[in-house]
Amino acid sequence: MSAEPRAKPGRESISRAVSKPSNTLVLLPHLHDHDVGVCLDLLTVAEPAEENVLAVSFEETAADKSRRWSEGVGTQPRELAVVEVSPSDDVASLAETISGQLAEWESSDARTVVCFHTVVR
Repeated sequence: MSAEPRAKPGRESISRAVSKPSNTLVLLPHLHDHDVGVCLDLLTVAEPAEENVLAVSFEETAADKSRRWSEGVGTQPRELAVVEVSPSDDVASLAETISGQLAEWESSDARTVVCFHTVVR
């Protein structure tokens, strides 16, 4: 299995600069031009068909996230789940939702990757 990122090429890949991360925090200004590309790059270290992708979004809908994935990567992941967070959600309900989704994929042989997009406004 290749460790090369699968997102469409553009600028230098951030995932190549980080050696096999298990966790990576990327800080960019709110609504920065590169925020989506960086997230896609870090989420595609394996073939998309070999990944389960969980996106936690504080500003985009599931449809927007799916569209951005299609435009940025092209190949759909094995599984794509999007948790849409509203201002009224609390940490406990968010943790329960994320834990439930990860539990569904626990027996999967695919790599599970997670992106929290726009955690702070």
